[in-house]
Amino acid sequence: MNRALLVVASIVVVGIAAAGVGQRVRSRAAAALLPSLPDLAGQPTAVAEHLHDADAQARRDPASAHAVGALGMAYHADLFYDAAAEAYQAAKRLAPDDVEWNYLLALIHVERGEAAEAAARLREIVAANPGMALAWLRLGDAEFKRAHYQEADEAYSRAEDAPRAANAGVPAVDAASPARSETIPVAAHAALGQARIALQQGDIERARQSLEKVVDETPRFGAAHRLLGDAYERLGDRDKAARHIARAAALPAFSAAPDPRVDALARESRRSVLLIKQAAASDLVRDAAWREYLLRRALEFDGANPDVVYEMGALLQQLKRPRDALPYFERHLDMVSDDQQTLVQIGKCQADLGQFKEAESVLRRAVALANDAVGEYNLGYVLEQVGRADEAERQYQRALALNPGLASAHTNLGTALVARGRFTEAAAHLTEAVRLEPGNAAARNNLGALLLQQRQLDAAAGQFRLALELNPDHADAHANLGSALAQQGAYDDALRQFDEALRIEPRHSAAGANRQAVLARLQAQDRR
Repeated sequence: MNRALLVVASIVVVGIAAAGVGQRVRSRAAAALLPSLPDLAGQPTAVAEHLHDADAQARRDPASAHAVGALGMAYHADLFYDAAAEAYQAAKRLAPDDVEWNYLLALIHVERGEAAEAAARLREIVAANPGMALAWLRLGDAEFKRAHYQEADEAYSRAEDAPRAANAGVPAVDAASPARSETIPVAAHAALGQARIALQQGDIERARQSLEKVVDETPRFGAAHRLLGDAYERLGDRDKAARHIARAAALPAFSAAPDPRVDALARESRRSVLLIKQAAASDLVRDAAWREYLLRRALEFDGANPDVVYEMGALLQQLKRPRDALPYFERHLDMVSDDQQTLVQIGKCQADLGQFKEAESVLRRAVALANDAVGEYNLGYVLEQVGRADEAERQYQRALALNPGLASAHTNLGTALVARGRFTEAAAHLTEAVRLEPGNAAARNNLGALLLQQRQLDAAAGQFRLALELNPDHADAHANLGSALAQQGAYDDALRQFDEALRIEPRHSAAGANRQAVLARLQAQDRR
């Protein structure tokens, strides 16, 4: 009896030992598929540490698709594409049904410009995941690049039909990083793709109809406005073409479809070049927090890089935070002494902060280093603010001699000339500012104001209306349009414009005074 028990126990022990051997064999086989750690000598410390850690974690659990895929993402995020592709292939073998690794492989093909390879992989993905809108959209883009227009059109159509499935299967975002705004949805990008195909094939009316729907539903889609302007130009409607081209000029040139997997790579990256690129691609108005987050990550991992420091200052200045921007520009100047562009930016920050004496000193130092239109223009602005009008005019003229296409210099010189009663010269500069920046609502309002002073009421009203198409919350344009309408006898319409100006800016003095004047005139008419 005891002897039988010993035999059974022996069999059990052997069975456990055999299972352990099999697991080790599978683990070694999986580890053999991992990419070799590349030579990281000369790489930034943050990148080297990141990849060492990711490689070590994957080798501790090489049979885990998640661990191996995470290694691929680390390589991908730090721009080691060959190693990333190897790791994704290994993860795909471990979890063949997981779309994540195949999609990230497709992204590598896209980033390398390998349209045929991207299309083939994306077709695999949509065959297994037909509701994945982003994969359909990227397939459409890949086929369009190959001039396979029918296939591209079909893919865009599928993307447009399944926009809500775009984020399926994406892991939850770390709460420590800012949430992304869905600036331009997948469906709008898909419709844009279809319109590009229609234009390519000469079906301009189909393109126009599609794009009208897009800009109605997604008014901040600059690329759609630009393409619609092109369609109207081909249809011979120059007025509508100009309006949509102006609208496009006032919006970001291009805003990519939101892709949570691309965002995940940005959160993973230690490469400042990728972080800066992703920051530049995000909408400054609606995704400012995300843009700042990416640049602060770039600073964290590559803070000794002068380009990163400058980009941080430039972003804060764009966000109208000159007090925050100034230390970054000063730090950049310590890194790159006598950098003319940085001196100009420092002077601009100081001017925005009302530090005009300091700004003048820095800007004079900047323009002494090199002939620079922006530096001359900013110096002119500072001189104008402290009442030195003659010197300011000369600086604006110098700026335009260096760069006749500097719209801001035309604007400021034009408004300065208006104040001096030199209307003909002023009109030339303000008209040129509008031509150079058709999407600038303030430039159109300035030109309209001059036309209003010259009693060219229809032309003035036209400029104010265009300004309000570009920026419906432009209080001055509402007030000025009200004045034009009042002078044309359209008192009810004028009052509506004054009321809108006061809603936006309750203390708008011109709107308030003109509103009272119109009401007084209406009361006087009633008494007659």
